[in-house]
Amino acid sequence: MKAKYTLFNVIIVCALCIGLCNAGAFAKSKDLLLVIDTSLSMVGYGGKNIMPLVKQSLPKFIDQLDDNDSLTLVTFDTEVKIYPTVYIKHKSNKDILNKYISMVEAGGKWTYTMAMMTAVFDKAKKLQAEDPDREQVIIVITDAIDDPPPYARAHRYDVKKIAKQYSGNEWFIFFVNLGQMQKDSHIAKVQKEVKENISQYTKVIDAREGLDKVITQDLKKDIDTMAKVKEINTRPFYMHPIFIIVVAIVLLIILLLLLRRAAQLKVRGALEYWNNDLLEPTIEKVNLTAKNSRTISIGKDSHNLIRIHDFTLRTPILLKAVWFDKAVKCQLIAPENTVQFVNRDAGDILNDGDIFKIANYTFKYYEG
Repeated sequence: MKAKYTLFNVIIVCALCIGLCNAGAFAKSKDLLLVIDTSLSMVGYGGKNIMPLVKQSLPKFIDQLDDNDSLTLVTFDTEVKIYPTVYIKHKSNKDILNKYISMVEAGGKWTYTMAMMTAVFDKAKKLQAEDPDREQVIIVITDAIDDPPPYARAHRYDVKKIAKQYSGNEWFIFFVNLGQMQKDSHIAKVQKEVKENISQYTKVIDAREGLDKVITQDLKKDIDTMAKVKEINTRPFYMHPIFIIVVAIVLLIILLLLLRRAAQLKVRGALEYWNNDLLEPTIEKVNLTAKNSRTISIGKDSHNLIRIHDFTLRTPILLKAVWFDKAVKCQLIAPENTVQFVNRDAGDILNDGDIFKIANYTFKYYEG
C-alpha cells in the first residue's frame, strides 16, 4: 500500500508542476500598440462626437497595464503619427501615456487606413525583433471608414498587398469598432483579411453601444483570454491536455498493473514441520496462504510469523514469494549450508512436496 501512495503522490506532483508551468506560460510581458483614428469622422459620425469618450476611457485601460508592459500610442488620419514607446516601470510612466492621450485631437480630413496598417505592422515587427519573448498587441480604435487622401487613392486598404511582408506573425490584433457594423461591412472585411493573411489572433469588438465598458473592462479581459488561447495552441505536444490525459491514463494503468502484480506476490500453500530429534514427533501444519504475506519468517523468537520454540537454528529462515518462470513461487532463504533436501538436489525455489531438513526440524512444503 505504501508503494501505491508513493507513485500516486509522484503523479500528483507532476500534474501540479505542469499546471504551474501552464499558469505562468501566458503571463508574458506585452508590447501594446494603441492606434486611434483621429480623422474628422470620429467627431461627426452620425452626428455623434465619440472622441471625448475615447479619451475619457483610455486612462482607465492604461491603469490596468502590468509592470514591464509597454505601450506605443499611434494616431492616424491623413498621416500616421507614432509616439515614443513607454515602458511601464512606475506610475509616472502611465502619467506620460495619459498626457499623450490628452493631446490627441480628431482633425484629420482623411482616413488613410493602408498607411496606418503598414506603419503599425512595421512597428510591431521591430518590437518583436527587439524581444521575441514578449507579446505584441495591436488595438485599433476606429469608426471603420477607409478614406485615403486624393494623392493615395490608388493605395486604398488592401491587406493582401502587405501580407507577404507581415504574414506568419501571431500578434494579437483587436479592432474596436465605433461605426455601424451592421450597415458598414468594411470592418468585417478588415478582420477577415487580417486574420487570414497576418495573424489568426484577430478580433473585432463592437463598441457602439458601450464604448466605456469595452475599453475599461472588456478589452483587458479579451487580451488575457487571447493570450491563454495562444498559449494552449502553441504549447509543446507534451503540454497539451490530451497528451497529459493520455499519459495520466497510461500511468494509472501501469499503477494498477503494478498493484495487481504486487498483490499476487504472497506466499501460498501449506507447510508441515516436526522435530526430527524425537522418536514420535508431533507434526504441525500451518496454512501459509492465510498469513497473507509476501515474506514469512520461521524461528524461535516471538517476532516470527511461524514460531518454533525448540528450533535450534538461531537465525530465522524465510519463505518469500517471488516471480519465477512467470508464476509466483515460494523461495527458501536460509543461512548457507544449513538446508538439506530429502527428495531432490539443493535449490532455493520450493516445489510441491519438497522435504528439507534444517537443524533439528524437518519441513514439507505443499504448493496448493
